[in-house]
Amino acid sequence: RPCRQDEGLVLAAVARDARALEMADQTLREDRDFILQAVEVDAWALEFAAEALRADSEVVAAAARRDPGVLRLAAPSLREDRAWLLEAISSDWELVKAAP
Repeated sequence: RPCRQDEGLVLAAVARDARALEMADQTLREDRDFILQAVEVDAWALEFAAEALRADSEVVAAAARRDPGVLRLAAPSLREDRAWLLEAISSDWELVKAAP
């Protein structure tokens, strides 16, 4: 298995620098379960997740719980979803600092 497809290796690299996800194989960047793990390691890995996952409310919420600043990386459709933002903020008031 090539290094760029090795989940353990990519997660270890993300732990050192979230930008490592940019070099990962596209299949990992599109894998919801893998991205949930990656944003738990470093919330800023969200930046290199597939666009569809940046519109996934659970993925973005997981990343934002680690660092509210990543809300700016969420897909516009999610950032503009007032109901989702209110729900996210109600579970973690710190997110209000990063809300648009």
